[in-house]
Formats: sequence, structure tokens, C-alpha cells
Amino acid sequence: MKNAEHQGVPKIFLWVGAIILALKIGPVSADIPPGMTVPTGLKATVFAEEPMLASPVALSIDPHGNVYVTQTVRRKKSALDIRAHRDWLPQELRFETVEDKAAFYRKIMASEFSDRTARFLEDYNQDGIHDFKDLMVQSDKIHLLKDLDGDGRADVSMVYAEGFNSITAGVAAGVLYHNGEVYATVTPDLWELKDTDGDDKADQRRSLSTGYGVHIAYGGHDMHGLCMGPDGRLYWTIADMGMNVETDGGKRLAYPNEGCVLRCNLDGSEVEVIMHGLRNPQELAFDAYGNLFTLDNDGDMGDRERWMHVVDGGDGGWRNFWQYQHDQRTWIDENLWKPAHAGQAAYILPAVANVSDGPCGLTFNPGTGLSPRYYNYFFSAHFTGFQAGSSVRAYQLETSGASFRLAKDEMFINRLVATDVEFGPDGSLFVTDWVGGWDVHDKGRIYQIHHPDHLASDLVLNTKQILETGFQNLTSDELLALLGHADRRVRQGAQFALAAQGGAIIEKLSDTALKSNNQFSRIHSIWAIGQIARAGKGETLTHLLPLLKDADSEILAQAANVLGDAGYPDAYQPFINLLEHENLRIRFFAAMGLGKIGNRAALPSIYTLLEANRNQDLYLRHAGIMALVRLNDYSSLRAVQKLSLQASPAIQMAGVIAVRKLVESGELSGRELVLLLRNIKDKEVLAEIVRTIHDVADEKWHYLLTGNSSLFAEADPIAKRVLNATYRSTDNKHVTALAQFSLQENASRDLRIEALKLLGSWTFRIFPLSGNTPYISRPTIAIPAIAIALAMALIRTNSALI
Repeated sequence: MKNAEHQGVPKIFLWVGAIILALKIGPVSADIPPGMTVPTGLKATVFAEEPMLASPVALSIDPHGNVYVTQTVRRKKSALDIRAHRDWLPQELRFETVEDKAAFYRKIMASEFSDRTARFLEDYNQDGIHDFKDLMVQSDKIHLLKDLDGDGRADVSMVYAEGFNSITAGVAAGVLYHNGEVYATVTPDLWELKDTDGDDKADQRRSLSTGYGVHIAYGGHDMHGLCMGPDGRLYWTIADMGMNVETDGGKRLAYPNEGCVLRCNLDGSEVEVIMHGLRNPQELAFDAYGNLFTLDNDGDMGDRERWMHVVDGGDGGWRNFWQYQHDQRTWIDENLWKPAHAGQAAYILPAVANVSDGPCGLTFNPGTGLSPRYYNYFFSAHFTGFQAGSSVRAYQLETSGASFRLAKDEMFINRLVATDVEFGPDGSLFVTDWVGGWDVHDKGRIYQIHHPDHLASDLVLNTKQILETGFQNLTSDELLALLGHADRRVRQGAQFALAAQGGAIIEKLSDTALKSNNQFSRIHSIWAIGQIARAGKGETLTHLLPLLKDADSEILAQAANVLGDAGYPDAYQPFINLLEHENLRIRFFAAMGLGKIGNRAALPSIYTLLEANRNQDLYLRHAGIMALVRLNDYSSLRAVQKLSLQASPAIQMAGVIAVRKLVESGELSGRELVLLLRNIKDKEVLAEIVRTIHDVADEKWHYLLTGNSSLFAEADPIAKRVLNATYRSTDNKHVTALAQFSLQENASRDLRIEALKLLGSWTFRIFPLSGNTPYISRPTIAIPAIAIALAMALIRTNSALI
């Protein structure tokens, strides 16, 4: 729909009006906050400040240096924060869809409850009533800032888009400019925005995907992180307010209690979850070789933020109901937030490293940013609400087995309340400054960090010119030459333009991938061939098969990744051979690819891979597990039983985690878990089975724990889950079981205290916040007199415990 406000208005008058507005705003301050520091040789200047923008959350920069920045007004006002409404938790944690949340709002904030609602919600529509309709007034905005005279300071600020004010609308926490379109994340929708009449305002919008933001959750736990992948797909994140999304193919992606990383085609089709089990991952960033990373915020429980390597099928371990645990804190007690260590739950892919508080914006140096000193660095904004403790940090990663390790963690800008970071076409780093505090306000700035000499270098000037001119008028040979450019944005722009030519360019791309002396030219040719194949434009992937024998291990890995992601059948035998490659990253891609090819003849080779790995490299084990999940439908109980009786603990562990994933996805019931409890001697494998039964199986299978007295004698994490499963039961006999356990002097003191606590709250509405049902409410049970007497005796006997 056209924006009627500017229909028929000549663009020159719009610019005149904008310039007048800029004159009224006044000059941009050149000051930087007291105490703010930047590295030697770099300079910080103010690109824009209030009232051009306020409460900035995310930004994106187009090839001409124009800045799209989001402003939130809804945060904690119309987009509520559960911390202010803890009495809602029993209902809130039952939500499974966004519609559940909307229905709850309409009920809890009905007009007849206006006086109660007035305590936390303003009468935004000024109808004299405080009700849910007031949630549908405020809208976050996307501003478009332009530097018209090229002096490094914004001259005009336009509202590019607003009107994000549905009853469940969240914060405009993500924005991305790409090829003339703007994408935005505002729960519950992923939006595509277009300016079709050239007035710098979006006059068309389309929801590409909806169903994000199931829970109210914490303020700031939004949908973020929009970025373009090297495969030409759109990537983004949702925090632990969760999602329940129906794809265009009718598949239900239900992750209501955890944060996820997702991707889709640019038209919104083929939405898929790449990784789940995250708390509040904000932005995503790819390195120069297409590896994907995010930073996940901690739970404010004494844990720390996590650098996460994002891979297909990964589970980071977090579930949102753990946020509200008190005495039983699974996340902390089991050290799920720490990097890999002995005894850690095996179903998770742990953090690469723990880092500083409040990570939000994240970007990777495209290859010409700042100065050569900072090439191959990630930059992350760290927001703590106040200048002290907020910063921008610089990180470097290096390969470690099939994954990565943190090699460098450096302070880059100190004492800046940064929310996002992004590189401009001139190589300068743009940083949004919230200014201070946690609540929305009328302040906000954007800084440019740059190296004056580097800005004037031939490399930067060349990059800037190419990005501004674009790729649409370049010949195929010119585009092919740019695949080896120093700047990834140039390489990617050329790659996408070549991929758009389809089958006509395949031979040249293949020739470049096979013969070029420039590694980046080869890699981007591989990615372009993958794009063409995914678009269905001819038989193209066969051109990548020779690269599976390439002497350059990076080229081999990239070809394996593209062929594996496509599930290309002709790669089957080469992948079998690559499972023994000395490079673990190549083994990883081969195993993942075999799973997607779907030939079950690969199972023996996958078992050999897992056996040889012996649970050492967790990412390589994950690739083997994903192959098991995809290759074996587990419809036969015999298949699961055979897996559970394997002699090797490495294969047992992989089998248990594969079953867990299939139970979580609904492809298996809990019936198979009966077999997994038999003949398992390894304590770590047994612990993983108990986790699976307790955490993800339907509660009707909990009898496997409550009815198995031998499991009471095990150590954590087994014993606590057995106690909790017993507590969640509605069978009176389990009251006695808890009491009898706490009398066992050979049991640990902590577990006996845990049993007493559970026993003491038996008749109350329970809020256990662990397991696959975060909240249950059971009817009051008449506890037998013998159990009461036993409990009283127990309390007297064990008074020293309490």
C-alpha cells in the first residue's frame, strides 16, 4: 500500500523539508562521553545524536553510507517485562503460542480491570480506560539517517518505518539493509520493508514469518541479529521468549521455551531452526570463511556470557523456566554455562568461551575496516545499562579441532553504552550509544570510529567506490575478478550477482573454483554454485565433486559443507572416505553431509567415527549424532536396543543423545527409553539417559525413574531428577518414598535436604521449573497418616540437616 502522506510530492520538497528539520535540530556535538577511550591511532566522531534518534537498539548501513537505526519506545512499556508481573508466571509459563499470550493479555487486562491495569500500563489511547487496547498504540521506529554533504555527520533523519503495534508486538531489535530492501525483526514477525516510490519511507511491508515471542519473558529478550549468510539466506535470532512457527511447507517449528538461531530464503520460504537452547543471543556474525557465531547473555545467576559456535542441530542447553528456579538451579548446579569440562551434560554444545557482561551487537571486520591491526577481528557491543562496565570489545577466534577457541579478547572502546556495531562502506565502525539507564528515553548517539590515514588509502577508497556503484552493470569477468577482493562485502556482492545469472555462469564459476590462485575467489565460487543449485537452476553441484580431493583443506571443507547441506547423493562415497581425514573440521562436514544424504549404509562408518573420537571432540561427536538422527528412523525397538547395548560408551552416549533429539522433535515416544535403561554400566551414559527421561519425555514415562529405587543411590544429576520426578507424581506412595529416602544416612546431605523440601511442599501448587513441563498444578492430595507421622519423625531425626 502506498504511503498517502507523500503521494505526488516532488522529492526535492521532501529534501528541503528534511534540511529545514536538520537546521532546527542544530549542529551535531563533537563531544564524546567523559572517560570514553579508543585505541591509539583511531578517532571517534559523532555521526548523529538526539533528537535525530533516541533509545537506539540496532543499526544497518547501506552501500551509500546511509544508516538505518531502530528506536524503541515499547520496551517495558507496551512490550512488558515478566519481572514486573511475577504473579503471572504460573499462567505465563504455560503459553505455547503467541496467540496464548494475546488471549492472556485480553483477559488479564480487560476493561473491567482498568484500575488494576493502571498500576503498570498508561492510558495510551486516552479513552479513559487502562486495558489491553493501550498495548496497541505505541510503535517502535526505524529511522533513516543521511549525511548529505559528506562531512561525516548526519544532516537529516527520516522515519523509514513504524506501525509495529500489535497487541503482542515487541521491540524493533533487528534491522538489515540488503539490495534495496530492509528487513526488520519485531516480534511476532520477521518483516520485509520496501520503499517503492523513492521518498525514503517504507510504503510496502510483508510479514515473511510469524509466531515469535511466545512468552512475556525479560525485557530485551527479543528477536535480533539479522544478517546475510554466505549462502544468500537470511539469518536471525529469537531469545528465550521462544517461538512456535508454521513454515510455508506446513511444518511446525515449536521451541516455546528457548532461544534459537534461524534462517530462511529472502522471500521467507524454507524457515528452519539452525540451533536452539540459547537464552538471549542477540546478533550473529559470520567470519570470512562462513563460520557462524553468536554471543549469548548469561542468566544473572552467577554464570557468564557465552561465545557460541552455531552449527546445524546444536543445543546450547538453556530453557527459559530455569530463569525462575530458586533452590534447584539446574543451569548453575550442572555448570551448563561453562565451556566444555568433565562431567558436563553431553546433549549440549557448550560455549567456546565465557566473556564480558551484556553482549548485544556483533560484527566481523569485512577485511578493510579500521586498519590492518584489526583485520580478522570480531567486534561486540557490551551493554550493562551504564557507562561504567559498558564497552566495545574485539575478539579473535582460531580453529580447534572441529570447532574454535577464543584466541584474543581485547578492550576496544571503554565506557560507552553501546548497543550495536556495524562497518560502513568507508571502513569506519559505526557504534550506537544508548547513553545510559535501562528504560527508554529521548537520548541516543551514533559514533564513527576510524583511522584517518586508513580512510584515505587506495584500498578503502576502491572498496567504497565499488560498494556505492554496485554490481548490476559489471560483466561476468569483472564480477569473477572481484571474488578475490580484500573486502568480504565486495566479494559477496559479486558472488550474489553471479549466482543470479544461474546456469549460464556455472562453467566459469567451476573453472574459478578449481583453478584460481586466490583462495577467496575459490570459496565464493563454491558458495555461488551452491546458491544456483538451491535455486534449482540446473545440475550444478557435480562441479564441486573434484574439490573433495583438493590439496587445500579449506577448499575441501567448503565444498563438503555445500554438498552436505544440499544432501547431494553423489558425494556419498567421498564423504565416507573423508570421515578419516586428518582435519577434524572436514570430518565434521562429511558426517553432517552423510546424514542429509540419507543413505543408511553409512551407519557403520558413522559408528567407527564415533568410536575413534571417544567423546573427545564434542563438535565431531555432534556431527556423528546428527547423522544417526537423520539416518536411522528408530521405528524398530530392536535398533534402539542394539544401540543401547553397544560395548563402547562413546557409541552409547551418541545413541542416547540421538534418541533425546528424536523424542524432543516428537519423532519418538518415551517407549524406547525403557530399553536404554537396560545394561548401561557407564555412569555418564546413565546420567544422560535419566536427563532424557526427565527433561524431554512425556511425564507418563517418569515411572521409569520414580519406580527405580536403585537410581536414588546415584549421585547428581541422576538423584535430583529422580527426586523431582517422584515429587511431580500424584501417587500418594511417593510421599512415603521421599520421606524414606531422607532417612538414608548413606545418602548425601544435600539430597536428603532436597527430599525434605519437596516433602514439605507436597500439598501446594508446585512450580518445579525443570523437566519438559515447566509448571504443573495438581489437586491437593490427602496424605496418609503414616506418611505424616513418618515426616514428623524425619524432621525430628534430621533437624541438624535443616
